[in-house]
Amino acid sequence: MKFIYKAKKGPEEIVEGVIEAVNQENAVTKIREMGLFPVTVRMATDSANKVQVSTVKKDKPLAVSKKNATKGRVSKKHIYLFTKKLKVLIKSQEP
Repeated sequence: MKFIYKAKKGPEEIVEGVIEAVNQENAVTKIREMGLFPVTVRMATDSANKVQVSTVKKDKPLAVSKKNATKGRVSKKHIYLFTKKLKVLIKSQEP
């Protein structure tokens, strides 16, 4: 089966391509073995098999809202969500 993937190569480069694998888990493993970090992996359809491998570089940094940038404060809601996600990350023992 063929799978279409998007993967990160370094901090700013995104690689897209098609890979042959037995299942999605095997495709993810193969992509990681290529030194890439998979972002999306999905099964290819007949029309999607014609996708060519391409590399996309991000040119613009993330936009920051002027409204929040000038405020200088972080809302309680954002602090709560951040700490909640941090707790999950710490519990999962990710490096």
